Amino acid sequence: MGVSRGFHGDRGAERARGETVAESTTSAATAYAAYGDALRTHLAAYTRDHAAGEDLLHETFVRLLTELAAGRQPRHLRAWLFRVGINLATSRARHHGVARRRAPELVRREVMPSPEDELIDRESAGALAGRLRALPDDVRAALLLSAHGYTGAEIARRIGRSELATRSLMCRHRRGLRDSVIAA
Repeated sequence: MGVSRGFHGDRGAERARGETVAESTTSAATAYAAYGDALRTHLAAYTRDHAAGEDLLHETFVRLLTELAAGRQPRHLRAWLFRVGINLATSRARHHGVARRRAPELVRREVMPSPEDELIDRESAGALAGRLRALPDDVRAALLLSAHGYTGAEIARRIGRSELATRSLMCRHRRGLRDSVIAA
């Protein structure tokens, strides 16, 4: 998030060499005393939430302390504080909006399958594995390669058949497997 530079894009004079962090803190404390109440009221009205306004006020002054510690003194301090506060409020509103829209995606309705579903899946997988073992080696290899995403041409080269014969072989045996699983 960038740092607002006042109305004219300038930060003003840098702090004098040798100025300590304690002096920067004093400057921030003076700014807090001068503009804190007005900024708190403005941010609370902007967010329509007093607690959020208070949080944003504190975050704004943390940003000011960071700028002062880095040796950058905003030229128009009041304008800088209000702009940073509003920018923080806008970012916060965007974040909350995204979080609200994305929250339903985080909830998993069914984290684990029920024991019954898991048992049925295991039994089905075992039955299918048994039926696959009963097939000839080239047919089993073709079906497994197809299940792993290989193309018809790649499977045909692997089992030593033409592509058309391989597709016909796989179609016929898939249908047979499907019918035997349904019948069981």
